[in-house]
Formats: sequence, C-alpha cells, structure tokens
Amino acid sequence: MFLRTKPIAVSTTRLPVVIYDANCHLCESTKNVVSRWGKNREIRFLHFEDPQVCALQPDLYGLEYLDSIRFIDRGGKSWKGADAVRHLLKILPLGCPLAWILSLPGMYYLAGKAYVWVARNRYWLFGRTV
Repeated sequence: MFLRTKPIAVSTTRLPVVIYDANCHLCESTKNVVSRWGKNREIRFLHFEDPQVCALQPDLYGLEYLDSIRFIDRGGKSWKGADAVRHLLKILPLGCPLAWILSLPGMYYLAGKAYVWVARNRYWLFGRTV
C-alpha cells in the first residue's frame, strides 16, 4: 500500500522551493509550466545538483539522479513525489481543487503509483535535456 510521506523538517526558507532534475525533459517542462502558472507566486526552482540544495536537503548530497521531485514550503517542511505535487498545487492559483482531488483516498493511491512509475521511466519516456 502507498503510504503518505511525513513532512521532513528542514531549515526555514523564505520562498517555497522545488528541487527537480534539470536533466529530464519532463521535469524541465513541468518547471516551465509551474513557473508560468504561478507567475505571481515566488517559487525557487533548484536543480538537485545545485550547491544550495545541500543546505536545504542534505540527504540529496552526492546523488547521481533524483528519484522524485522535492517541495519545501515557506515553513521549511519538505515533501517528495506525489505529496510534493499535492503541496505545490496548494500554493498555485486554482491549484487547491486539484490538490483536494489528489487528497482523496483512491486518487491519492493512484497518483502515488503513477508518479513512481513515470519517475522511474522518465528518461526513457521523455528523454534527457543534456
């Protein structure tokens, strides 16, 4: 069964942060869509190999690839995968209804499974940017 991940406490950050894989076409395209969607919201996007990431998420240090997106809210709480998407949607204009749909028990389970499968196969499905 897919379990909800608990928020991981990290140092307080001023802006919400999305940590993503800039080497992935899907991830880069998603970053661009979210940037346009939340144009009046300030969100920092960091590639997982960016040196600033180590201060925010020390567990990501030295990884060869990022298994899933990370989202850190203004309070410093961190989520990954489908949970990260759900919490990111909550701060985007008109994203709350989508976040609510993802919170439903059956949808949450399916979204989690779909996210894991796509994340595992993203390079094969969408290719690399470099």
